[in-house]
Amino acid sequence: MANLAVQDQPQYDPQVLLNAQPVIIAVIDPASYKVQFQNQTSLGKFGNLSGLTCHEKIADCAAPCGFCKMSDAIQSGKITSSEVPLPNEEYLLVQWSKAETSNGLIHVVETITNITESKRQQKYAEALNERLEEINEQLRDRAIRDGLTSLYNHSYFRDSLTRIFAQAKRAGQPLALLFLDLDNFKTINDSHGHRVGDQVLQAIGQLLSNRPAPGRERLIERTSDLPARYGGEEFVVLLPDTPPEGALVIAELLRQRIM
Repeated sequence: MANLAVQDQPQYDPQVLLNAQPVIIAVIDPASYKVQFQNQTSLGKFGNLSGLTCHEKIADCAAPCGFCKMSDAIQSGKITSSEVPLPNEEYLLVQWSKAETSNGLIHVVETITNITESKRQQKYAEALNERLEEINEQLRDRAIRDGLTSLYNHSYFRDSLTRIFAQAKRAGQPLALLFLDLDNFKTINDSHGHRVGDQVLQAIGQLLSNRPAPGRERLIERTSDLPARYGGEEFVVLLPDTPPEGALVIAELLRQRIM
């Protein structure tokens, strides 16, 4: 019964199966790099390469190609592969596998698959992910920034104050806090309108900001310093690792610039 079952199974010519494959297949003698067999897809792409070296006729290389991993496939007995970018911005996946002939010779089966579309999709997905990360970063930044002055908002300052105070206490380092209140700011709004008042607040925000900006002198230079809009016309600057005398110097510089 077992023999009958085997006889009933369909029998295939190996070359017919290879010729039915849509990928380029060539059998190569690794000793000479000469092509021993091609399937129909390979013949249609490169023409008859029988007896010709693979690197000259397939890859247009004068010597075995730098990306070739044929010897690795022979030594390991495992499939090796390389992704090869072409000058026309196409990509090929070249794979090699060890194959022993019936008379004991070692040959290599080389397959070539065009993976240009999948690489384009991969690059598009990577670019999309980078853009999404940028947008998420912008959203995270907006959540902790004051919309008018671009300084940190009151909520972020409050949360940071607790954390930074605890760090300074553990490390035994000084911590300074500047509190700024614009005198007679209501008069500016009443006399010149809220639009001018907003411009004044934005100017204070630029003065206190520690973000790098071309052509703008920064009085609050360290990235560890935390300038924030406390509310209305009130501002704060948290200065880690700053003794009182250092804070007084910064406060006086700010006062002179505002005056």
